Amino acid sequence: SRTRIQMGASLWQPTRCQGSHISTCPNHQTHRTVMMKTRFIVALCGTFGLELDVTKLSKECMSELRELVELRKELCPVTLHGRFLRLPGFGYPGAAYGNSASIGESNVYSWMFVARDSKRAVVVLIVCHRDTVGKFPSRLKLRGLLPDALYKLKEHVPTPQEEGVFNGMFQAGGTRFKHNRALCLSGAVLMGVGLPIHFNFDGDSVLLELTA
Repeated sequence: SRTRIQMGASLWQPTRCQGSHISTCPNHQTHRTVMMKTRFIVALCGTFGLELDVTKLSKECMSELRELVELRKELCPVTLHGRFLRLPGFGYPGAAYGNSASIGESNVYSWMFVARDSKRAVVVLIVCHRDTVGKFPSRLKLRGLLPDALYKLKEHVPTPQEEGVFNGMFQAGGTRFKHNRALCLSGAVLMGVGLPIHFNFDGDSVLLELTA
């Protein structure tokens, strides 16, 4: 719901003017539980702040929060002063073209911020409810890049995974990147062909930084 509020407000209000905060979990209004990574990514796309009592956080959460605040300092020149671009056409089979851009009902959202010189970008993807197991979302096609420039992709805050057996297969624990190797792709490829993205569970998210 917070994602829809911010995406809707962005139709008339610059994202740098939107109040957005990391709140307590479970949320005091919706009682939903969402991992810190996703709450951080949503808050990153606005003024950013903390709306919780840090004295009640564990040492592990405080350490994670410090790292996220430092990351926000690195990315905010782009998220606050760059161009805000919605990314339509991303989603699971059967979804309407504009759903990921917050046109109509959607479980998947995608947008990006591009620096004024188009040499740096921050890309955000969020899934509220993952589609049927075995289905994969379409390739993510970016916008606003320099076609001939080569962009290095860096994934921030990779998704944590629990160790165990799922669907008959053993899964090692620890953080897991969406792409198993370093990527350096041209703007033309990123905009025309796109990136394969896979979500691991409901509430999963992706935060990418592109640098030319």
